[in-house]
Amino acid sequence: MLGIKRKIRQYFNERGLFLSLEKISISPVGYNCNHNCRMCWRQNLSKQKKIDLTLSNKTDLKIDEYIKLIKSLPKTVKQIDIVGGGEPLLCPNITDIFKIIHIKHLHGRLITNGSLLSPKIIKSLISSNFESIRISFHAATRHTYKKIHGIDHFNQVINNIKYLISHRQLHPQVILYFVIQRDNICEIENFVDLAYKLHVDKIEFGSLINFDKKSACLNPDHNHVIKLLKHIQNKIDIDNNCSDILNEYNSKLQAKSEDSHSINKKYYCPIIYNNLEILANGNAYPCCISIGRIPGLSVREHSIKDVWKMYHNFRHNIIHEKYYYFCESLCPMRLLKQ
Repeated sequence: MLGIKRKIRQYFNERGLFLSLEKISISPVGYNCNHNCRMCWRQNLSKQKKIDLTLSNKTDLKIDEYIKLIKSLPKTVKQIDIVGGGEPLLCPNITDIFKIIHIKHLHGRLITNGSLLSPKIIKSLISSNFESIRISFHAATRHTYKKIHGIDHFNQVINNIKYLISHRQLHPQVILYFVIQRDNICEIENFVDLAYKLHVDKIEFGSLINFDKKSACLNPDHNHVIKLLKHIQNKIDIDNNCSDILNEYNSKLQAKSEDSHSINKKYYCPIIYNNLEILANGNAYPCCISIGRIPGLSVREHSIKDVWKMYHNFRHNIIHEKYYYFCESLCPMRLLKQ
C-alpha cells in the first residue's frame, strides 16, 4: 500500500500537479573543511574568495537560529540532511542539531567525510536515532585516497566506520559514497570488496559535476564506466545505486549523440519538487546547483513556508521544460528520462 502511495505521489510530482516541501538540507559550516578533495567546488575558487568565505563564518546561523528554524518547519517536511559546503562535523554545536532533529521526529541524514566521527559524535547520532550516514570515501587504497581527498585519513575513517557499525543497533544506516573519476575508476571493484569487509549497508556511486575545465579533466571514459558497473551489478548483493548511475551515464552519452545540445521534454529534474537547500549564512535555494547562480532567499528574513512559495516560478519553469543554463552545463546527469 505504501509503495502505491509513493508511486502516485511521484507521478503527480513529476508533472508538477502536487508539490510540497518534504526535505531540507542544511550546511552548518559553509566553506570550512578538513579535506581538500580535488573534484570539490571549493577548488574552483580564487584565493580572495577563499579568504572571504573563511571570514564570512562570523555571519553564519547560530545554534539557536537552527533550533528555531527546525522547530518552525512546515508539517510536510519529513527529512533533514546535514551536509557541506565543507565538513558538517566541524560545527561545534552539531550534536545539538542532532538532538532537535530527533525531538521533532524528523528523519536525519548526515553527509560527511567520516574523519571526525568520534565516539562522542557516534553516540549522539545513535541516541538521536539518525536514519543514515553517507560517508564520502573515493578510493579503495590509501595511496589513491590521499591523492583524491588531499589528506591521509584512510585508516582513520575505516576505524571510525568499524566503531560505528559495532556500536549501533538498527540505525543509522551506513552508506559509502564513491565519486567516479579518472584516478579511482581502477579501484571500483576493490571498493566494493572493502564495503563488504566493513559490513556497510549500502554503496552509492556518483558522477563528477564539472564546475570548471579542471574538474572536467577528471572525467573517466563513460563507456568504460558503464561496462564496469554492469559487471559489478551482476555479481553484487549489497544494496547499491548501480542502476541509477548507469541511467545517468547512458543519458549523458545519448545527449552527446543528439543533434540538439539543449535539454528537452524527454527528461525531467527529480531534485526540485520537494527540496530546499539552506546555506550556513541562512540563504536558501531550490537545489544545490542553483547556489550562487540565482539570488538566494534568507531564512532570517522569510519563513521556510514563504521561501518555498517564492521559488514557485523556478520550479514552474523547470517543470515546463524552461531549463536554466546551469541545468545543462552542470547537472545533465541528474536528469531522468520521462
